[in-house]
Amino acid sequence: MTTSSISSAFNSALVSNKVPILKLDDILPKEFLGSRLFDQAMMHKSAADSERDSNERLEFLGDAVLQLVVTKYLFSNFDDLTEGRMTKIRAVVVGTNSLAEAARKIALNDSLRFVPSDMGDEGVASSSMLADTFEALVAAIYLFLGMAEAETFVLQLLGDLIQRSVPDAVLGDFKSELQERLAASDVNGLPRYEDSWVGPDHDRTFISHVFVGDTSAGSGIGKTKKEAQQNAAMHAIEHLFRNERRG
Repeated sequence: MTTSSISSAFNSALVSNKVPILKLDDILPKEFLGSRLFDQAMMHKSAADSERDSNERLEFLGDAVLQLVVTKYLFSNFDDLTEGRMTKIRAVVVGTNSLAEAARKIALNDSLRFVPSDMGDEGVASSSMLADTFEALVAAIYLFLGMAEAETFVLQLLGDLIQRSVPDAVLGDFKSELQERLAASDVNGLPRYEDSWVGPDHDRTFISHVFVGDTSAGSGIGKTKKEAQQNAAMHAIEHLFRNERRG
């Protein structure tokens, strides 16, 4: 397999496999799978000799690569989507559950190295671990094979989800999610929204700021007040709970 054949490898693997599980050996170059970068991407901190040996730094980079790939795809293929809608869709696509499901499609758990006794839940890798490892793998592909191959890899596994996420029905209710998360956390207070708008009556842009207690937690804009509040809630979730998957 050459370093420019991820797309054809995916197609061949999908044709030959009767089950919806792809093997890394079938879709990624052998020289990459034998590299130090791949080994580090599969190294959870529980099994690493030091923090720098774990996949956490790659995870950080992979998150940025994923964000860029999904953003570029939405921007290039859906001319009618507003910035707010694209932000919502991207949040769904790169969320923990979506990335964990993508990781399961390629049996990433079989390659992940971790100490089961540190994990609880009978030593099974959690969805957050799988999502983090998927991010690290994307970063390793980007560094070893280049952006084009990283983009191909991501879209092969998440492209269908992006397409399904465009309709409103697939997107989450971020206002409800924020309220539920706050109720289950140590953060005191319920979300409170302050709204305003700019522009002429026939073409208003709404601006919403969400406060938790007296503290500003996020802001958002939209063509309707509802959309602005949803975007504000989504940004508040990211601001208040962004480290929830880490650690």
